[in-house]
Amino acid sequence: MRRFVVALLSAGVLAVPLALSAGVAAPAAADDTATFIGTGYWCDGNGAGTCTTLVPGTSGEFPGEPVEAWGVAFGLWRWDLYRHGFVQSNTFTDGYIDNALVGLPIYVMELHANTGYCERNSGGGDVINFCASPSAPAEEWVSDPSTGYLVNIGRSNDQDNWEVLCNPGARTQLTITTRDACTDYHKQWAWAPA
Repeated sequence: MRRFVVALLSAGVLAVPLALSAGVAAPAAADDTATFIGTGYWCDGNGAGTCTTLVPGTSGEFPGEPVEAWGVAFGLWRWDLYRHGFVQSNTFTDGYIDNALVGLPIYVMELHANTGYCERNSGGGDVINFCASPSAPAEEWVSDPSTGYLVNIGRSNDQDNWEVLCNPGARTQLTITTRDACTDYHKQWAWAPA
């Protein structure tokens, strides 16, 4: 009987680390509800450059309004950042992108002044539009910490390619385009709390 108890305890002690390591390796499940992260902006230059905003000084927002990048000194429109789950093995149509980003958070950016509007892709242009419920791939973004890319899920799936947020410069509308179509400085984004 004593051998049986020792064997049972040994099996239990070995099973716990195995179960824990299996849990760590598995990708995280998608959230049923959004998790508020904070208010701020995405800034290019890995956080040192200009930041995502609507044209500073404008008094209202409208569907399809372009999102641009301006310096903080101009008085930016702020965003509320929410986590809407995590990248799964079927989030992207391209398996390579899934493998590279699996387990990373999926974000949605709502305009702080009017949370009915979200930042999203529209045919390769960065705009605000009414937020979908539940969130739609066009307004879902993944921040890749290894590159600084802000990857749009909807555009990437439409193009079957990595499609990242890019600042073409000169206070023009931001684009969602291929990684090689944008300079490193203008496609490496970091979240800056406001």
